[in-house]
Amino acid sequence: MKIAFQNFLTTLRRYKTASVLNIAGLTLAFIAFYILMAQVHHDLSYNKSIKDHEQIYAIAVTEGDLRYEMWKISAPEQTSQRAFESCPDVVGYGFISDYTNDKCYKQVSADYYEVFPYGFDHISLSAIELLGMECLAGDLTRIAEPQTIIIAESVAETMKLGIGDSIYQAFYTTDGRTVRSNTPNTIVGIYKDLPNNSLFGRLKCLTTPPKHYSYLALRNTGHNGWTFVKLREGADAANFEKIWRDDYTAWAEGVDSSKNNVDKQRKMRLVPIAATYFQLFTDTGTHGSKKATYFLMCIAFIIITIAFINFVNFFFALIPVRIKAVNISKIFGASNLSLRWSFLFEALAMTLISLALALYLMIAIKDTFISNYLSASLDFSDNMPTIGWITLIVVVMALTAAIYPAWYITSFNPSLAVKGGFAGSRAGRWLRMALMTIQFTISAILVTVSILLWLQYRNIIKFDVGYKSDNVVTFQMAMPHLNDRLDAIMEELSKNPDVIDITYSSRPIYSHSNIEWVNVGNERLPMIGGGVHNSFLRFFNVPIQTGEDFSIDATNREWIIGEKMHLEKGVNIGDNLNGQGRVVGIIKDLQLTALDYSQHFMGFFSPADIDYSGAQFYVRIPSSVSMEDIRHYIQQTLAKFEPSLVDVEVQYLDYHMQKRYEDFRKGLNISTLFSIVAITISLMGVFGLVIFETQYRRKEIAVRRVFGATRRSVVWKMNMQYAIILIISFIIAMPVAQWFANENFARFIVGRMDISWWMFAVSEGLIALITLGLVTYRSIKSTNENPADVVKGE
Repeated sequence: MKIAFQNFLTTLRRYKTASVLNIAGLTLAFIAFYILMAQVHHDLSYNKSIKDHEQIYAIAVTEGDLRYEMWKISAPEQTSQRAFESCPDVVGYGFISDYTNDKCYKQVSADYYEVFPYGFDHISLSAIELLGMECLAGDLTRIAEPQTIIIAESVAETMKLGIGDSIYQAFYTTDGRTVRSNTPNTIVGIYKDLPNNSLFGRLKCLTTPPKHYSYLALRNTGHNGWTFVKLREGADAANFEKIWRDDYTAWAEGVDSSKNNVDKQRKMRLVPIAATYFQLFTDTGTHGSKKATYFLMCIAFIIITIAFINFVNFFFALIPVRIKAVNISKIFGASNLSLRWSFLFEALAMTLISLALALYLMIAIKDTFISNYLSASLDFSDNMPTIGWITLIVVVMALTAAIYPAWYITSFNPSLAVKGGFAGSRAGRWLRMALMTIQFTISAILVTVSILLWLQYRNIIKFDVGYKSDNVVTFQMAMPHLNDRLDAIMEELSKNPDVIDITYSSRPIYSHSNIEWVNVGNERLPMIGGGVHNSFLRFFNVPIQTGEDFSIDATNREWIIGEKMHLEKGVNIGDNLNGQGRVVGIIKDLQLTALDYSQHFMGFFSPADIDYSGAQFYVRIPSSVSMEDIRHYIQQTLAKFEPSLVDVEVQYLDYHMQKRYEDFRKGLNISTLFSIVAITISLMGVFGLVIFETQYRRKEIAVRRVFGATRRSVVWKMNMQYAIILIISFIIAMPVAQWFANENFARFIVGRMDISWWMFAVSEGLIALITLGLVTYRSIKSTNENPADVVKGE
């Protein structure tokens, strides 16, 4: 062991640059692998930490017209309850809702209440048993008693509360304000926090549903929240689905068809809770993409592969100089076993040092900007499987990289010590070049895909949505008691000379949920748009194709629809929609949804009906006006009408529109960051190999110089070797990168970018420039040595 350790230190001292580059490359690779696999582990294990998760299903149902179906896991209550009771396979069920305010209060003194960011969510007693919630104190079933609550352990610790203490609920008033309840809720139970990596991790303060939920349940509409069922092990989910559908069909047949014909067409399916993360439901707020998850997994193993290739090349490159030292040791009595162990120890030591550095650096990295791009925790305690994977990879990598060189070097007869060997031979060089080609191909694919995705992101941000959104700030005035004073607010805001124009809508123009359902003939169709002020289209510079704009003094509802509804459904000027107003104009369809979201028919109506959520205002300002100034002015003006609006959020409209692509941007940033890591590791390997090549070929280079070779010819010869590798890598990488990019672009309904040859040229040119620059730098350094000194030294 002592000799092995001394040999390891000798290698570090003798090949400082190459050793440092290898350790740095492995450290970077392990950090990248840990981060990426933490996210992959989060996605693939979502909800799987719930006890008996294989037997628990969410009841998913559609809402709306089936041709434009949207799924949710809030199922009709009456039907679900009857199915629970009549299906013999059911062993548990439950209802959970998280629709309440996100604040609560703790009384500190007679007149002071401290605010905490925990909302009161509702849970049925049966759901407590279904989720296997662990009681740490009190009795969780006592929430059936009036004005009681159970809280998570983390809440109890943060708020410093225990059994018998009280919490006050926050709720919205009819005028949109958040106020504290005057009635306290007594804590009757404390439970262990549900896993963060699940739908239920957000549930921190729980009560049973209020009385008015019983009325909602009687309507069989699905307003009691998420609905879950647990089936006995081995049960066929199709049996429960049939019972549920038969009950719902029978119930729907008894409903007056003139009231609502959509519910009768409702679809239903059971979804294992472990599968809910990768499916889009309108009421869960959390979902992921299988493609994105597996893409991250691929990047993780690709980076490890690149680092592994560097590591293998490092050991093969050392063979020529080590053969001499090894065979001298054998002459002096060293055994093959001890020498081979020395090489294995060296490989294990180098990888373990890299792993230790990676884990140490992760302590600092886990709370940096990188966490903003992940939904997973980077804490070691949450990622023990990932650490296990890395440890296994360390051992496999070390053994794989060192076993063959160790066996090969020690297999020579001592008398052949001076003969170089495999690594210095043509076969040895071909192996290293082949590994490097694989390395550069992988790096080229990652870099090219990242560049293409960035260009696609730029394309969707610059996409013409059909209305003028630049220099527009927006805010939501969630104060229903001010709905009759909207025109007065507009007039007051317009007094500032920096306000060029102003308008409002009933809901945010950028929201996917901004949908009205309209009856056209015998069809019920979703229409995105909603109610607006009569100046709305003029404000956004939207021309009327046919008909006229909204009347300024209209008292009856008027509609302006998109061309799609006119052409596909035959709706014309003068037609009546919903029996609530006539169509007065037709416009070119605007892109109101994100480009990766299927857009329905579109249209606006005026005068707008402003509901409890309040009006969404839009203010156009000169480009020279700062956001800080206009925000202050808006807040101060609104405070004249309602003091609590002094802190209203004001943002650019473009900010909200770009936020719709936040998931895409986060994934793009992640892939770009780790593509840079991959190419950095590759370049470290290249630089290390060039150092070895020039070191081994010092005599060859010196002799060439003596016989008249110029520095330029020697540098050219070294560069050509790597240029060929780069060309081969690029030829392989281009079609693969294009396929990856097209797979990612497929999500966009409109706004897909056309891929051009120059995009590949840019990415490959960057890699070639950096690589050949490093080779040139090292080659010039070697050719500057005095040939006489080199030959004499050899």
